[in-house]
Amino acid sequence: MQGARLSTVARRTLLQNATTALVRGATSLRAVLIVRGGVAIRPGADLVRARLHGIELPGADLTGADLTSADLREAYLVEAVLVDANLAYAQLAGTDLRGADLTGADLTRVDAVGTDFSEAEIPGIATAKDLTWSETTRWGEYSEQVRSRSCALGGGRYRLNP
Repeated sequence: MQGARLSTVARRTLLQNATTALVRGATSLRAVLIVRGGVAIRPGADLVRARLHGIELPGADLTGADLTSADLREAYLVEAVLVDANLAYAQLAGTDLRGADLTGADLTRVDAVGTDFSEAEIPGIATAKDLTWSETTRWGEYSEQVRSRSCALGGGRYRLNP
């Protein structure tokens, strides 16, 4: 579909179908290519167990989204708004969250190995229970706080607030 010219109706239909698939968590949108468009995600969307490995949603507003157990490995979520999002048990390994707003986000038991939180807002880091991270995880201004609240698991991995 690369380079395809889509009519307004075709583009709208594709966006609606892609959004429905995303919200249901039924399929991965990794292969979806939308020319001069985007995927709209409603605030508070139910994305439990959604398979979003490698998805690119820079600046996305995921306020209040339920991403419990979602697969967001290697996702590109630079400057995404994840205020009050539920990310409990989510897989964030290798995810780029630079500049994201995670105010009020539930990070319980998140896999953040190799995740980039540089310039992200994470005021609730003290309550992120059992989050797993690694030496390659970038915490930006939260580095000292995270290290002081973590225990080593071995193999370059750590557990935050065990």
